[in-house]
Amino acid sequence: MNTLNEILSKYDSLDHKNFDESDVASDLNQIKDSSLYSDINFKAESFAFNFSESSNIDTRDSNSFFYAPTFVWKNNDGSVSETPSANELTGDIIKIWESRAIACINPILKARYSGLLWDFSKKVTGNRPSHEICIQHIKAILLIAEEKFCKYEYTVFNKLSRALNLSLSLKHEELAHLCKKSIIDFERRVATDEKPGLWGKAFDILIYENKGILEESEEKLIIQELEDRFSRLTDLNSLDLKINQPAIEFAARRLVKYFRTKNNSIEIKRILEKVLASIETFANEVSPFLSIHWLEVVQKLYKTNGLNDEADAVLSKIQTLSARVPSEMKRISHIMKITNEDMHVFTSSILKGEPEEIINNIANYFIPSKEGTKEKVIELSHEYPFRYIITQQLKDSKGRTVATIKPLADDLEGHLISEISRTLSYNSVFLNASIVSGCNQKLISKVSIEDFIKESPLINKDNYTIIEIALEEYFKNNHLAFQHLLIPQIESGLRNLLETCGGVIWKQGRSSGYLLKNLDEILRDEIIQTILEDDLSLYFRTLFTDQRGWNLRNKIAHGISHISDFSITTSDRVLHALLCLGLFKLEKKY
Repeated sequence: MNTLNEILSKYDSLDHKNFDESDVASDLNQIKDSSLYSDINFKAESFAFNFSESSNIDTRDSNSFFYAPTFVWKNNDGSVSETPSANELTGDIIKIWESRAIACINPILKARYSGLLWDFSKKVTGNRPSHEICIQHIKAILLIAEEKFCKYEYTVFNKLSRALNLSLSLKHEELAHLCKKSIIDFERRVATDEKPGLWGKAFDILIYENKGILEESEEKLIIQELEDRFSRLTDLNSLDLKINQPAIEFAARRLVKYFRTKNNSIEIKRILEKVLASIETFANEVSPFLSIHWLEVVQKLYKTNGLNDEADAVLSKIQTLSARVPSEMKRISHIMKITNEDMHVFTSSILKGEPEEIINNIANYFIPSKEGTKEKVIELSHEYPFRYIITQQLKDSKGRTVATIKPLADDLEGHLISEISRTLSYNSVFLNASIVSGCNQKLISKVSIEDFIKESPLINKDNYTIIEIALEEYFKNNHLAFQHLLIPQIESGLRNLLETCGGVIWKQGRSSGYLLKNLDEILRDEIIQTILEDDLSLYFRTLFTDQRGWNLRNKIAHGISHISDFSITTSDRVLHALLCLGLFKLEKKY
């Protein structure tokens, strides 16, 4: 078993290359001698190599650190924990890093120690580190790139970007020039067309992120190299050409971004036409899902760059190609076994009391909890992490992309709505059993539901007849008629709630008149969100108006519901939404 000194000696050599800071951390973490855990030298080294390097750090912000915790998690009490934590650093650890930064000779180690000192010295000791520490850090990074010390080439670009930003912040022209040159040279040495990420970084760092630091000739050369690579990737006359759409897109996005800064729509159009041509050449060799994804990227680029006719033309191609999607879809089913005894126990707990109390129980029990759903999503993200770090596309039966759900870190609401949608499906058997059992036992009926609703001030008296007819259709299992009749009444009830509470229910129309706000606009109104609170507000949006959810109102309103959508499952939920409106009563004054 290696000791602390043996591990450090192993890496601290100019001959030792092709390793990463995480390799040092891994060796340190495997030391099993518990007596070392309280040793300050071991602590200093463990902290030093367990930090991760961040990107997009603003060097002008004194609170912005290049070295960040590797793991961050939320505790049950809502507080946040992290490891390693900068809050655990001490003055003694800083002193050990200072001595190591001077003594070590391997540039990976020297860059790490000096970089940590530059980041954390003032935070821990209150004293700003010497600029010589920063210069030492920059020079070590330059040596890492020049001599190819790193195990993973892509990590070098992040280090070089850091070195350049620090050089600029120090106004050290010589070092800034060396950093620029190193970024360009390193990319030329490691780049291969098939591996985006090992090229395009010179553009990202020197042209896009740090505008104006290049000579015109230097900028033109980087763009020309990017153009040459893009031409090779899209050369349809090459006999050896195999489509590498991620690499094509990687290059195209940067060229489009560049020509947009020059207001050159002709060049943007040229780039996107070449991308489109490469997609169409290989469209029949890949799945329609993949082809549509590629086309959607191009369509959005056309649209965001003001080429609307071209964007519409690509949209037409997507629409045509989507016809192939249904045949590629596979049904995923899940079997849930529930015993008669379990169901009886459940319905008995719901069906207690007088009819009004039972309806109250059903209305309240089946409102999904936003906080409970959030906890479940976070738990699932730990169990199935891949599902929550990718962007998901939701498609309808014709292959049309109706919505996207971004990674959890960027789209918590999207994942909440998606999870609530699944919960509504799973719980549908319990909701239906509660209603059916209640009716069979004559504990609830069409009349008791009508009486319950009529006590709510949200329902216009003039509309009672419509609701009565809708309920008749529900009990006749005419789900098509029931949903068409009742959903507009629910929308009307929520609009009445907004108006009663002082909200604005009108909006400006295109013909100088006024329109009534639609259901989604009502549900997103701050007044309604406050009154309904998180659970009911998110539930109604999931059920009626959000494309990431069931979206029942919009599907019916726009005539895109399939006949199979009008089922007992969806009707039960629409009925439940009506019961939720019945929960609102006029306050009685005695």
